[in-house]
Amino acid sequence: MSLCEESLNEMYERFGFSRTRPAAEVRDELKDMEQKLRKSIQMELKVKEGAEAMRRAYGDRRSAANVGSVIKDSLTRFDELSQELQDVQTFLLMMEDVSSTVVPSPGPNGSYFLVPIKFSVVKVSEIATET
Repeated sequence: MSLCEESLNEMYERFGFSRTRPAAEVRDELKDMEQKLRKSIQMELKVKEGAEAMRRAYGDRRSAANVGSVIKDSLTRFDELSQELQDVQTFLLMMEDVSSTVVPSPGPNGSYFLVPIKFSVVKVSEIATET
């Protein structure tokens, strides 16, 4: 099993998708997840902005410290959501790469499976130096 295929299997497992589920359904659900994550990220940014405005409005240190913890929690949540969004986007890209590099292969009962042709891993630094 290639490195890319192993990574794809890990992503299927991580997000709770069955490998027998049609790729189009998985893509649709991932795109829905992507939109929800984007909305959640926007909400966290608004929470952070509101908390920062409250901190500026408060005069005493104790109240400002309480608001500081809200800001810290919001930033933590923002980082978690951003990582989750990045993972969903990576999964979507991996699925596109696989679908563009597969050929039908006969399976049992006359059905067909998509079998990878070739996977290659390229370092980002190699791509940057080529352009």
